[in-house]
Amino acid sequence: MQYRKINALGIPNPLRDIARSSAALVATAVKHDLLIESGLLKAVLLQEVLVWEMQHAGEDG
Repeated sequence: MQYRKINALGIPNPLRDIARSSAALVATAVKHDLLIESGLLKAVLLQEVLVWEMQHAGEDG
């Protein structure tokens, strides 16, 4: 990893880079979790619709 410089003397700040990397990882993990939860919700809703349709299949004639 290449460190960014924080002043004219060229002092590296690895902690800032680590914090930015950590924040990016957290954001990616949250997005991934939301996508998974969204997919699970869709699966549950689809299952509910299919169950309802099976229960009411003979009612339409």
